[in-house]
Amino acid sequence: MMPFIRAIFGRFCNSFLLRLRFDERGGAAVETALLLPLIVAGGLLCVDLFKVGIERTRMEQLAGSAAITLSVQQKLGKAGLDGLYETLFKVEGLKDVRGRHQMVVSNVTMPSRRIWWSLSRGGDGVCTETAREGTYEGTLPVDAELDGNGDPENDTHSLIVVRLCRTVDDISMEHLALPDRLAVVSVNRALATNVDLDEVLLAEAVGAIVQEERE
Repeated sequence: MMPFIRAIFGRFCNSFLLRLRFDERGGAAVETALLLPLIVAGGLLCVDLFKVGIERTRMEQLAGSAAITLSVQQKLGKAGLDGLYETLFKVEGLKDVRGRHQMVVSNVTMPSRRIWWSLSRGGDGVCTETAREGTYEGTLPVDAELDGNGDPENDTHSLIVVRLCRTVDDISMEHLALPDRLAVVSVNRALATNVDLDEVLLAEAVGAIVQEERE
């Protein structure tokens, strides 16, 4: 009698374990089916973030190179500024950039934040305005306390601020919603307290240098 009972019990246990295995496999399959869309969406989101990161890094390198080059100039001419702009974008292999990109270069005297001059290359209206009544209001990594209520007479040095902006209509995104534009800023201390401009650039510049020349 005992062997018979043992056999029945063994069959019951084997059947129960086999059914449990099928249930576990079925549950795993259901979980996989539910998680798969999330995994795919997460992967596509990572791809989008990678695209944006690559483009932002490229823009930061361009702006940084421009700021370093311009900060050592005592006087800036149109040929030099145009040549720098064309060379930077040519090296990066970017095409049709004039409408999508804008580079705004400003010479800002510190600590008053007065815009000595500001010049633009590329598209128009791509970068947002960061000046108010001749004062630069953007974020500066090297920002001293204002002396003399921001009186330019107390300025001791100047910065070259390069803002590079671009529209994002040509960047295909799967899941990530981008703003209308990407913008980066690079700042470098200028060797000269005020970087002078040639007559051609002076005619197109905006800022305090224009007012002083008129006076």
